[in-house]
Amino acid sequence: MRKLRHVLSAILLVAATGVLGGGPTAQAAPYFQLTNAPGGSGPATYFVSADHWRTVRVYNAGLVETLAAGMFGLRLLETLADGTPIGEPAFDLPTFCLEIGQQIALPALYEAKPVDTVLPSAKADQIARLWGQRLAAVSDPTDPRFEGVSGASSRDRVAAFQVAIWELAVDGNDGLGAGQFRLVSPDAPLRALSLAYLAIAADPLLPFGPVRALVSPFSQDQLDDPISDIPEPASAFLLAAALLGLGIGRGRRTT
Repeated sequence: MRKLRHVLSAILLVAATGVLGGGPTAQAAPYFQLTNAPGGSGPATYFVSADHWRTVRVYNAGLVETLAAGMFGLRLLETLADGTPIGEPAFDLPTFCLEIGQQIALPALYEAKPVDTVLPSAKADQIARLWGQRLAAVSDPTDPRFEGVSGASSRDRVAAFQVAIWELAVDGNDGLGAGQFRLVSPDAPLRALSLAYLAIAADPLLPFGPVRALVSPFSQDQLDDPISDIPEPASAFLLAAALLGLGIGRGRRTT
């Protein structure tokens, strides 16, 4: 019995090391089926709510366009590379679009990639800094960095954040009036907020945020928060078996 307890203890240690993060863990599969989240509002019901998007006028690669800018509320279902679903349930996450030259068209299969594999590192680093401040920047109207921006609504805040992402992805933060991408909308709050976000992205003292790119050849690429690592199935099984075995050993010893 003592030998059995030692063996089970060793299994428990190995299993716990993998599950609790001391050893390798399996990454969540990097493919996702994106669809509309229930209750969405706005063009094609992609956005979180009516307060989370607005139209903006931009200059994009020689053309002036009116675009919907804001925070998407999309349903992500983890899949294999061929789109076969893995497990249940699907989950909903807020996203912002990364590219401006393609329309979003759902449902579509996306592959999750590090942002710095999709964009040059100088652009990816700035996006990661801005993403790290996303919750305060978009959700907290009392954030001291925006005290000087009067008259801004929640729709302005999310739209300006999207404008800043586009500027970073296209031109790498060369200002809103130069380069391939420019903000044409004359709204003072929208412009002021966009510039404030770009200043955040350029601040080397700010930490990077956990952001990834969801990439599709058929639909507009997105930015979202990475999903936490999941325990390796074998390690989880060993942990359960070890705990069960130790419990049985104790039960036999007390009878």
